[in-house]
Amino acid sequence: MNSTRAWQFQDGRFKQVELPLPDTAGDAVRVKVHSVLLTDDDIDMFNGGRCDGAMTPGSTMVGTVQQDDSDLNGQRVVANRVISCGDCDLCRSGLAGNCRNRRLFGLQGHPGCLAGLITLPRRNLVTVPEGLDDDIALFSVPLGDALRASRLVTLEGRSYVTVIGDSQAALLAGQLMSDRNASVRVIGSNESSLDRAARWGLKHRLISQVGRRSDQDVVIDCIGTGDSLELAMQMTRPRGTILLTRSHGDRSVGQDMTRSVVDQEFTLTGSSHGDPADAMQLLMHHQVDVTAIIGRRYGFQDVAEAFKAARDGDPGVIITIK
Repeated sequence: MNSTRAWQFQDGRFKQVELPLPDTAGDAVRVKVHSVLLTDDDIDMFNGGRCDGAMTPGSTMVGTVQQDDSDLNGQRVVANRVISCGDCDLCRSGLAGNCRNRRLFGLQGHPGCLAGLITLPRRNLVTVPEGLDDDIALFSVPLGDALRASRLVTLEGRSYVTVIGDSQAALLAGQLMSDRNASVRVIGSNESSLDRAARWGLKHRLISQVGRRSDQDVVIDCIGTGDSLELAMQMTRPRGTILLTRSHGDRSVGQDMTRSVVDQEFTLTGSSHGDPADAMQLLMHHQVDVTAIIGRRYGFQDVAEAFKAARDGDPGVIITIK
């Protein structure tokens, strides 16, 4: 076998192709993909966000290493999406996640996992513990992102926290913040997704039903548009914290919003990709429940339909690759 089947996303359409087997030169390790979880970042690409022309999408997978000379051969793995260079000043100072030359698996500069076989640097692979189901292990990647975001927020006493959005990331962020003794509510526009929050005892409401009383200690914006940031500012108390976990590059963020940050003395913080290894431990010890988020399952031939379902509001679409 000298090739592998894969999907590519080009000019707004999905196309199945045969690609040469990925090279295993240097520290690259070959992985056979079992299943793929569609994340918020994948959906953004589908909607016309970040995309490097013709490329294989998919940024979150579980697979098995298939490389005889690797110490991981035969082990199940997930992938840290941030591929750093290891040589720049930021990498050398311990900030590999902010690497000046970073690539993002399946999103920018490196082919993704909607393929039979892929390669990734050895340092980007995280082993899946025995006994942890593939479907649960998939969520270690978005949970790692949510965990990083939650650690950037300082809570004093029983704080009031609002999470804006009803996506995978928003649901996970809400659950993590609730575990920190915060009074949490999740607000969004998709009732079906919000209903999942109820399984964890989280308050939830439609955005259209929420007041703007400037009384929240922390607002976590998991949508990342100018409108959602404006909503966050209207809900946050003076000297409160706004945390952004997503960005669409919206140019509508203008002078009025920056004036609000200054006048109300908001703390405005950004959070990017986290470490799935940290999240894996939470999942293994049942400290976070992701079963409520698992959605519809699609076969490898149905990638376009899977992306459409995710875009239409299913926060846990899984694609199985046989």
